[in-house]
Amino acid sequence: MAVVAGIDEAGYGPLLGPLVVSATAFHVPEDAARADLWEWFGSAVTRQAPRKSGRVRSRAERCALWVADSKAMHKGGNGLRALEENLLPFLNLLWPQPKSVWELAGRRRSSSLPHISGYPWYRERDLDLPRVANAERMAECCRNLRAGLAAAGAALCDARVETLDVAEFNREVRQDGSKAVPLARRVAGLMQQLVEAFGQEGLTLFVDRQGGRKSYSPLLRAVFAPDRIEVVEESALSSEYVVSGGARRARVRFEARADSRYLPVALASMLSKYTRELHMEMFNDFWRERVAGLVPTAGYYEDGLRFLSEIEPARAAEGIEREMLVRCK
Repeated sequence: MAVVAGIDEAGYGPLLGPLVVSATAFHVPEDAARADLWEWFGSAVTRQAPRKSGRVRSRAERCALWVADSKAMHKGGNGLRALEENLLPFLNLLWPQPKSVWELAGRRRSSSLPHISGYPWYRERDLDLPRVANAERMAECCRNLRAGLAAAGAALCDARVETLDVAEFNREVRQDGSKAVPLARRVAGLMQQLVEAFGQEGLTLFVDRQGGRKSYSPLLRAVFAPDRIEVVEESALSSEYVVSGGARRARVRFEARADSRYLPVALASMLSKYTRELHMEMFNDFWRERVAGLVPTAGYYEDGLRFLSEIEPARAAEGIEREMLVRCK
């Protein structure tokens, strides 16, 4: 057996709300380590959004879980349902269905809970789960997924999340001079955890690439010293390395649009987006309780400015520093 894992983020660009970076990992047969896992997992998963036609779908179509870039999945008014119904059956292979946001957070191997609890919109606040998903459909899809993975000789073996909210984000940006550094730090931390957990099993790790950076050798050397770092490829589209030390060995590939090519990256994208959406729901609920008629925000720049303007009197009355709310970059 081998392990195939993926890392992706959600919330790198917004003005408000957390940056979330996630990883997912699967045990697969050795010859599936570089295979298209959408194909390998057969009818348990699909790349394609469910058809919206009025015709009755077969059970195979109904139970196939849509795994894709979370940005495409979250478009339109039904985005949270699509994320939840297609993500939670995977997570339910690892743990029983969590009943709340913080119960879920406690299971995802997250080290960010102490920081998150310092924000008034999270402190003493929770959300019941699932939010909008159909429980019967999720249970049926989970059974189908379990059977499909077993038939493929595979199993979901890990899911991890790192959540960096605004005050910590701002502190790190000012310390390091770039908003790319906090993201790289979370990606590096997850890479290190995955290599420690699965390096002796032969890990193949795909990471969604940010920006135009080609060389990741310095990052890998900083994370994995004194392990040996072998450069396999460094090009405009992808960069690949082999990390080896003792009994550990990992192949790490950074690639643009990796969430459209590698299923574990797409699933990590979904986990990051879902986590951010739950945090933004609590954030919006907090302010809507204080500002009548306030329209929720997703936190992106233009609408974030509108939202900040409308909550300003309430923010001042609550004595909440803008440093807790607004990213410096």
